[in-house]
Parts: sequence; structure tokens; C-alpha cells
Amino acid sequence: GGSVLASLNADCWLFVFERVLWELQRGLIQQSVAMAPTYPATTQPHTHAHAHINAPTHTPPKDVQTLIVRLWLLQCTILLKYQRVLTALPVFPAIWRQFLLETEAWYLGLQEGPTKILAGESVSEYLGFVIDVIASDGAFAQDLWEQTWQITNRFCPNLLQGRNGEGAVLVEVQNATL
Repeated sequence: GGSVLASLNADCWLFVFERVLWELQRGLIQQSVAMAPTYPATTQPHTHAHAHINAPTHTPPKDVQTLIVRLWLLQCTILLKYQRVLTALPVFPAIWRQFLLETEAWYLGLQEGPTKILAGESVSEYLGFVIDVIASDGAFAQDLWEQTWQITNRFCPNLLQGRNGEGAVLVEVQNATL
């Protein structure tokens, strides 16, 4: 049998991305910011008996940030698995642009550290793969292709490095328009 997702219409796909995936991602990002560890001021000496006084008042957001990375990877998986269905829809350019903008907002908002390193590796590897697969199927009109690189270069410029001649031409075009 076929997947229920494969039979969704354009409005349903917009709902899946806008109201489920991106809302969840934004909520997790807000939660990770709210859960950042805070250390209360104390006049107590730091002894074993009072060690809990200097402990963070909130759980560190590492687990939440890991969930955000996994949610982003799920979005990549959906884009790949349902690529032919999605790219045939008139709303695909809007979904794709917003996916890139959501990725940019999440990635640029990360603090330096292990999560940003993991996210950077994931974004470089998986986003590059998603772009390649969608491009190989001819799903990017020229304007969407250019917008893809304009957005992606703001948060992951290494993706364009090492690309074929199309990327080099695009860099020249972007530099000329700046």
C-alpha cells in the first residue's frame, strides 16, 4: 500500500510543514533558550553539603537541541522521500524557501559548542545531499536555484565551495548584485 503522505494535496503539505514541523522546531528552539542553565548567586561556600545551591536552576538544553537536530533531519528525510510528490506541487517553491529560512534561523541562533558542531556537520552533509537530489531531478527553476544558494550561503557557505560550474557562475552573479 501507498503512504498517506504521498496522497496529500498542496494545502495538506503546507500544513505539515508550517503547522507541524516548523511550529515544533520553533517551539523547541524557544524551549532550549528558556532552559539555558542559569546559576543563582549565593553567599554560601561551595561545599559538598551545599553543592546543590550552585547547580543550574534549569536542565541544560543539550537534549532539546539534539531533538531539534533530529527534527531537522526528519524534515530532510521527508523532502527526500516525498521529493517527486512535493516538487510537483505549485507550493513546492514556498515550502523549499521556508525550509531554508527555518534552517538558517535555527543554525545561526545556536551557541558555539558541541551542538553547533553537530548541527554544522548535519547541515553541510544532509542539506547538500537534499539539494543535489532535488536538483538532479530538475525540480529547481533558475530563480529557485539562485534563491537556494543566496539563502544557504548566509549560514553554510561551504556548501557552494567545490560545486560544479553552476555554483561558480552563481557566485559571480551574487557578487555582482551585492
